[in-house]
Amino acid sequence: ELPVEPLEDISDFLNLIISIWEKELQTKVEKPELYTPLLRSLLKVFSKEDIIKSFKNRIDFVNASPWHQAPENRATATSIDFMLRNEDNVPKWLNTSFTRKEETPLRSIKNN
Repeated sequence: ELPVEPLEDISDFLNLIISIWEKELQTKVEKPELYTPLLRSLLKVFSKEDIIKSFKNRIDFVNASPWHQAPENRATATSIDFMLRNEDNVPKWLNTSFTRKEETPLRSIKNN
């Protein structure tokens, strides 16, 4: 188990993850402060680098997947909750990478 960081450091790290998530998936994370305890729990097991890499791999997967790009699936695909609520998702996405095929169009949506 890794040492737990002070709450202000966790908040800064959460803000970094959220900014990457929002920018790369063209979405908005509502009530980010609710995710602090979940991230704190992940940081007991995983390094910041591993968490960032797993999030980026998940983002690449969503951006490469035609199913995840369909407007009716985007709300689920862009939910940061999926990555933070289950600690099994970090190792899963840490060890998985994807690249987007050129012919796969990216569809922008805004979650307001």
